[in-house]
Amino acid sequence: MLAGRQGASGYIVPSEFRSLHAGDRVEVTYDRADQESFKYVAKHVRRVEPPAGAASMRLRRVLTSVGGAFAGFTLCWVAWGKATPGDFFANGNPLLAPTLVGALLIGGALGAFAHGRKGAIVIALLAAAALLFWVLVPDGWWAHPLRPT
Repeated sequence: MLAGRQGASGYIVPSEFRSLHAGDRVEVTYDRADQESFKYVAKHVRRVEPPAGAASMRLRRVLTSVGGAFAGFTLCWVAWGKATPGDFFANGNPLLAPTLVGALLIGGALGAFAHGRKGAIVIALLAAAALLFWVLVPDGWWAHPLRPT
């Protein structure tokens, strides 16, 4: 932020000099220097700081997105496992991969746009439940004998 008094030449004489760095965001108030031309002079320059907590908000959005994607993928995996007759997961169904990717994307989008603290808590609980599924449930849980026809 530059502050100072206007000098005789029409330019601001800074009372305290502060440097700007590449990428700094500033707000500038201009004053028309000459009524006959389109020459403007900066009257006031103020550094615009990012809002407090902006980085933590972005991190929370990324984490809830990842948690939502993980929970969606796991829920889809469980649904395919429940629908599997026999001992070959999804029986080679060609829809397995697209539905898993779709569940991953939908879960990630829902996680990214979860509103407020309550939404983040719900996504965290779903992700924790999904993690417990992958840790506690044994491999091959979905295998069961064919149903008699």
